[in-house]
Amino acid sequence: MNDFQDIPRPARVFGLAGLLPFIAGALFCWVQTTIPVFTGEFTGSFILLSYGAVILSFLGGIRWGVAMQHGKLIDDWVVVALAMVPSLLAWLAILLSPTVGLLILVLGLALQFAVDYRSANAQITPHWFLTLRTILTIGAITSIVVGWLGVVFV
Repeated sequence: MNDFQDIPRPARVFGLAGLLPFIAGALFCWVQTTIPVFTGEFTGSFILLSYGAVILSFLGGIRWGVAMQHGKLIDDWVVVALAMVPSLLAWLAILLSPTVGLLILVLGLALQFAVDYRSANAQITPHWFLTLRTILTIGAITSIVVGWLGVVFV
C-alpha cells in the first residue's frame, strides 16, 4: 500500500477519476440505449471507444514527453515509433466496429503498459508511475472488456 501512497496526490486523484468514463461507458454498453449528450445521443460503445482512444493517445503522448526529457531517447527511432503506435491504434479502433475496436483498445492498453513497465524498470520513469499505470490499466481494460461483453451479448 505504500506504493499507492507514493503516487503524488494530484496524479492519484485525477488518474482514478479518469476511470469514471470507462466505468460509465461499460455500464451503458449493457443498457443498450442512447445517452443524450450536448450535441446528440451516443451509445455506450461510442462513449467507451472514443474515451478509450483519447486515453490511449494520451499515453503515447506521455511516451513522447518522456523521450524528450531523456536526451538521446528522442533520437531513437524505436522509442519515437512506440510513442506513435498508441495514437495509430486508437484511430484504428474508432474506425472499426465496436466489437473489434474495443478489442484493439485492450491490445493497445496492454502494449502500452508493457512499454511503461520496461521504462519503470530501466528507471526512466518514477516507480510511482508504474504503480499508477498498473491500477489504471487494470481498471480501463476491465471496463472495456465488460463493455465489450455488453455489446456482444446484449
